[in-house]
Amino acid sequence: MKVRFRKFLFQLIGVCIFFSSAVVSAQYEDDDFAKSAFIEGTKLFSEGKFNDASIAFKAAYNLKKTWKLLYNIAQAEAASKRYGSALENFEKYLAEGGDEIDRERRDEVIDEIEALRNMIGDITFKGEKGLMIYIDDIKRGTLPLPGSIPVSGGILHSVEIKDISNKIRFKKDVLLRSSQTLLIDVSNNKPGKLFSGKLNLAGMGLTLSGGALLISSAVTGSIALVQQKKLDKDCPDAVCVDISLKDIQKKRDNLALAADILLISGSALVISGGIMLLINRARKKKTSVVSFNPVILSDSRSVYSGFFVKAFF
Repeated sequence: MKVRFRKFLFQLIGVCIFFSSAVVSAQYEDDDFAKSAFIEGTKLFSEGKFNDASIAFKAAYNLKKTWKLLYNIAQAEAASKRYGSALENFEKYLAEGGDEIDRERRDEVIDEIEALRNMIGDITFKGEKGLMIYIDDIKRGTLPLPGSIPVSGGILHSVEIKDISNKIRFKKDVLLRSSQTLLIDVSNNKPGKLFSGKLNLAGMGLTLSGGALLISSAVTGSIALVQQKKLDKDCPDAVCVDISLKDIQKKRDNLALAADILLISGSALVISGGIMLLINRARKKKTSVVSFNPVILSDSRSVYSGFFVKAFF
């Protein structure tokens, strides 16, 4: 029994050592990939490929969450004229780096943040929880946001808001001046999928039913006209003596009445269904109310004429 227990214990220890070494190995691999991505980002930045450099730096950061990389990401974003994202990353760099950042670097970043704030506008979003915010095809957050999203002033930005099913709830190109604030409120722009679907189904049902009644009205009216032509032939003076002709006359009158009723009913249903479909279409096209609250500052200095990149591994 003791031998079996010892054997099991040794096996358990071996498994633990194996998994521990696997985790450590994976961590080393991530570090190696992060370093490679950083080196690639540095190379791209020096070649003036700032957008590609930003992608490489972000890839490195995703593999190794070190606050030092935020400085490089901010530089690349600023050089790509995405001043809002640059501001966010510089601020995050200061917050996460804290006292570990030397005074010279801290003063440098604070100066750049101050300059960036005069070069960006802010977009504030209001809406239901879980909506995803995309600016220029880059995801910037999920509602509710802790604050506004800074974007470069004087540049046209594509703003999209999507729900968890990736359906676009809001889409608009916006242009902000420096230090301008824009509120995009989609709190009343809920799709109401169930209601919308029922409204669309009801509208289509009424329209199709009305169309069927109109067709029936046309057929019934045609039969009534056939009967009328027969009466006109056999009763030239509109006086029918023959009993069989009187039956035809009565049938004609009933058919004419039915055609009128079907025509009125079908028209009413088609109109009602059409109105429902138009309402549903208008609901789908409805966008949120966008209100502008400009706060203009005169200082719009541009300080990002060039950068240098330092390694932080």
